[in-house]
Amino acid sequence: MSMHFKSCLSSLKLQIIPTNSQLPKWNIDTVKLKRRNTLIGISSSDKLEVVKHEFKNVGESSLKGLHMIDVMQRLNIDYHFQEEIEAFLTREYVCHHHDLHEIALRFRLLRQRGHFVPSEVFNKFKNKEEKFDPKLGENIKGMIDLFEASHLSMAEEDILDGAKEFSMKILKEKVAQLDNREAMFVRKTLEYPFHKTLPMFTSRNFYYGHLYGTNKWFDSLKELAKLDFSFLQHLRHQEIIEISKYVF
Repeated sequence: MSMHFKSCLSSLKLQIIPTNSQLPKWNIDTVKLKRRNTLIGISSSDKLEVVKHEFKNVGESSLKGLHMIDVMQRLNIDYHFQEEIEAFLTREYVCHHHDLHEIALRFRLLRQRGHFVPSEVFNKFKNKEEKFDPKLGENIKGMIDLFEASHLSMAEEDILDGAKEFSMKILKEKVAQLDNREAMFVRKTLEYPFHKTLPMFTSRNFYYGHLYGTNKWFDSLKELAKLDFSFLQHLRHQEIIEISKYVF
């Protein structure tokens, strides 16, 4: 049986069919791509300096600085401003304000960067029954930021567990009364809290004006985010070109 099998194999002849076909190559104009990368990089650098100047000159407007950091994070461009953000938050560690929106936002931003902030800062918003005052529900910005802050709780921080339950209940009740953009933002926040998402996947659909109004610095950050996205996208294309040299 084995002898018959070997004889059959020896009788087989390998046929090679000639062809002029070649492996497909990526149709990418590398010169044009590099030139575009350079132009985007220059534009990004110029816009970056404008935004850094704006951020460094927020002055006594601590809330404006907090808003700018929040937007930088949500647009996934905060890595450009690490030193400036750290310097600002270090100055803002001590808070003497009484607005829920500002306190909750500052709490989240500080804890995200590893600064310890006692959760007792939210005690001032409780009533005599040691529960969060229902009147806080009228402050939608505050409810959003309280909900976001509650996701940075540590073990045995019951006050933040209560904050999450309270803010979630209020936001779910209020969402039907909000305009379309604000309602969409609230739903997204409830489903995907910022601390548990990846901004690189959500930044393109982020809109800020419906909560805090439009202004020049927001437009500058938005433009920088677009340039940054384009630059990184073309950088990935360049990497693909380099890899393809070894694959094809």
